[in-house]
Amino acid sequence: MEESDAKYKIYMHQDVFILYPYFLDSLVQIFQMYSKIGIVGMAGSPVFPSDYMMWSEKIIGNLYDRETDPCDYDKYRYELNHGLYAVDAIDGFLMATAYDLPWRTDLLDGWDFYDVSQSFEFRKHGYKIAVPEQHCPWCLHDDGKILNLWNYDRYRQICMKEYPLSLLRPGSH
Repeated sequence: MEESDAKYKIYMHQDVFILYPYFLDSLVQIFQMYSKIGIVGMAGSPVFPSDYMMWSEKIIGNLYDRETDPCDYDKYRYELNHGLYAVDAIDGFLMATAYDLPWRTDLLDGWDFYDVSQSFEFRKHGYKIAVPEQHCPWCLHDDGKILNLWNYDRYRQICMKEYPLSLLRPGSH
């Protein structure tokens, strides 16, 4: 984040490929039309689960993995009026931001839960989190399905303590 003075920044895993030819134009359009949207992802949790495991509940968005058939992009044009989905948190395989908020490296020094933490930080600062409607996925995540979850539960516990769900839904917990 400190390496660039760009207004909009995209953070993505090394194994993510942007497929959608109008990706940058669409992101800039979203941020310019909706100044309260601080962060956009390609997949996210509309109601963050109480177990803090984002993928254990419903996910909004779209994504190709290595085994998905390609889409014919000549037949697809994205229009903003087709939809944006408000979510509680986004998955970190791709995160685009309109504002610079420090990453919580004081809490998380590894791979897991940085996306949840950053989502909650944006919400704490009054920004909204969105996932654009994607008739065809905008990205391919070629992760090879090899996961290292060695510290997953430790970081999950840290996030549960630092970011109570009452931050998302005051008065409901």
